[in-house]
Amino acid sequence: MRTFLVLLLCSSLVIVSCKKDFNNIPSADFIEITVNGQTYSNNLENSGSGFSGQGGCDNKLYHTVSLGQIEVAPLFLNVYIKHYGNDIDFKASKPGRYGITAIARYDVSALVEGCNLNLGVSYADKQLSDTGTTLQPGSKHNVTNIKEFELTKSEIGYSVSGTFSCSFKNSQGQTIPVTGKYQTTVFVLK
Repeated sequence: MRTFLVLLLCSSLVIVSCKKDFNNIPSADFIEITVNGQTYSNNLENSGSGFSGQGGCDNKLYHTVSLGQIEVAPLFLNVYIKHYGNDIDFKASKPGRYGITAIARYDVSALVEGCNLNLGVSYADKQLSDTGTTLQPGSKHNVTNIKEFELTKSEIGYSVSGTFSCSFKNSQGQTIPVTGKYQTTVFVLK
């Protein structure tokens, strides 16, 4: 009987431990934008991986991860987020205002000098023969939540949520306002 009670107690602890882990997993990653009154969204299968390298505002290790792409008949939007690659640097990150940088359609090299939690964005106006656009001044990016959610031997995961608003000028001189929100998973090294 005593062995049975010990096994029952151990089983209860395992179930409670598993429950805690499941409650700590964030909801699915996504990006959602609104352009000209039309809302588009994309659920992401983000692995938290991307490009990495030394540089940025403070010459620390950074990772640049795709937040996602929205491609529909009238437009193509590509968004990246740059973040510290080591937890010792990233764990001090707080919700607040961060920068937005224009990037070429698939080229994140403009983010090399960007700072932690900066967004890189590109927008193509597919309704025109010259789809190029130019990011206009006054862009806003607000990180609204940062939550640690996963630990492994070598990485720590964070769920990062935020909103952004920016405008692009197309080849005909028209200004296209874009607003959006996102949730993404980033991984940093211990």
